[in-house]
Parts: sequence; structure tokens; C-alpha cells
Amino acid sequence: MKKNFKNFSSQIKLLEDRGLLIKSHSVLTTFLKTYNYEHCINGYNDPFFHAFDRKTNKYQIKSSSEQIIEFFMFDEDLKKIFMHDLLLFEQKFSTGIIYYLHEKIQENSHFKKMSEDEKKKIINGDLFEISLEELKLLCFENFNLLIDKKNKKVECNSLLNELQVWEIFKKSCITLNKENKTKVSIWKSCLSWTFGLKNDFFLILSNDIKKKIISSCFNIKKEVSEEIYPCFFEFIYALQLIRNKIFHNDVLYNKFSGEKQSKYIHKIYVSLIDSKKINNKIYLNDIYEILIILINKKNWKSETKNIKNLFSKSLKTLNPEQKQYIKNKIFGSKTKI
Repeated sequence: MKKNFKNFSSQIKLLEDRGLLIKSHSVLTTFLKTYNYEHCINGYNDPFFHAFDRKTNKYQIKSSSEQIIEFFMFDEDLKKIFMHDLLLFEQKFSTGIIYYLHEKIQENSHFKKMSEDEKKKIINGDLFEISLEELKLLCFENFNLLIDKKNKKVECNSLLNELQVWEIFKKSCITLNKENKTKVSIWKSCLSWTFGLKNDFFLILSNDIKKKIISSCFNIKKEVSEEIYPCFFEFIYALQLIRNKIFHNDVLYNKFSGEKQSKYIHKIYVSLIDSKKINNKIYLNDIYEILIILINKKNWKSETKNIKNLFSKSLKTLNPEQKQYIKNKIFGSKTKI
């Protein structure tokens, strides 16, 4: 159905026609001017609709614009909690790739057989100066795994496909230096890669390098890293989705599209946090708890309660049913707060 553009007054009238109580038109207008109707109203409507179904186009009795604003600000605070620790995780992840890739390559039997000139290129980070086939022997045994736009694992059927993917990484390591195009070493370029590109790079690394990154960078016991490394890509992909929600001002509380990743992330949760967790379904708070464990905060036990504490202190104007609806999205119905 085609929707016509509406000014702020028309948007507010539409909300009133649907049964939303609005105590102050000026407050709501200021809010809409700042945050946009599509984002702040349509994104946070669901707990306030009749039967929690937006298709009814009718708000519950006593639902108000003040409640929607309070809920919106709760989600903003939720993003802030995630953002700080996500950035710390990304820094540790980048450092792990740079440091432990370099370390494990020098332990490689193929590396030890290379000429001194070839060894210097690798030690200096000039991985692009040697052949792709040699790189596979050194660190890229999983190069035949790619990720398409739908996050499905796809096998390369030819060297040409592999070379095309490798070109993506090479291009990401090119910088303009006045008149000349200069290749930057992989150690430096990795720091400026997007989170998604770092994760793709992690995916093609050999399994021993992945295990080393997880165990050393995130202080995970070796036997645990053996268990979780096959699932780690999916966890980082979930963080990537959450990161995108935050930095693109999208709704976070109900938008962890983790159904595809849940069975993998569940294995990490069981290994790191709760071996008795039977249900494979993973929620936003579960991912946050794993994140806190991995970045190794000294007070991680109290930090994992940050979202629960925020939920308990917020949403004062919402009724119990509305709060329960939001709680189920973030924590699952069985979690006690």
C-alpha cells in the first residue's frame, strides 16, 4: 500500500485516530523532529498495540506517546551498553588477528622451508607479494569457504573465484600516498578494516590460528577454544548485526535476527557460561553475557547484569503486560529478573 508523505501535525493526528493518548503535542513534535516517525514510532509501536499486533492499527487503552518515548530512550541506553563493550571486543579481535597470525605463520613448517627473502616479506607483512597457493599452505587452509550476502557458506569451485575474493583483501590494503599507490602491510591495514571484513578474514584462516586467537586474545582455556572455534564466526557475525543496528540508529531490543546463528552461539554459551542451558534459542542478553566474558573484564560477573539492571530501573510508565512483552524479546520468557 502506497503511503503519502505526512507533516508532523498529520502524523500526530494519525496516532490520535489510532487511540494513542498524547498529553503534549509540542513535546511529541520535538521528538519526531529529532528522531523521525519511521524510526521512533514505527520501530517501538509493538508493545502498545492491541493484542501486540500492529496490523490492528489500534493502540491499547491508556497507551501514550510518553510511554513510547520512554521505551525509545530505554533502547538508546541499551545500545550504549553494547557499544562500549563491542568496540573493546573489536580492538582485541583486530590485535589477535595481527599478532597471532604472524606468530603462527613463523611456527609453520612450510615457512621454515622458505628462502630468507620470502621470509622477510611475510615478517614485514607483505603477504600479497607471495602466491596464493603458498598463502594457503601458511595460513589459509579454509580459503574455499566464502560468505554470500545471505550468510550462507559457499564453496569456491575454481581458483578464479578464490583470486577474486583475495583481491578484496588486497584492495583493502591499498592507500594513496601522494602520487603513488602504495601497498600497506596486512598488519596495518587490518586495523582499518570493517568489522565484517575482519570476520571474513578470520573465517579463511587455518584452524590452528583461529584457536590461538580465541585462546590467547580472549584468555580462553585451550580445551574450551577447541570446542568453540568452529562456532566463533557465527558469534562475531551476530555482533556484526548488532553493531550495524547501533551505528545505523536501528531498533535493537527485538532485532537480533539470530535464529540461524542460535545453535552455534548456544554451544559457546554452554562452554563459557551455563552448561545446563538446554534451550538452543539465544537472546540479545545471552550474546551480551558472552561478550563480557570474552573481553575479560575483571568484574565480569556484575557486568553481565548490566542489561537486567537497566530493564529493572526503566520503563516505569509501562504496564506489566507491556514490560513482559519487551522482556521476552531481550531475555526470553523463562529468565527471571
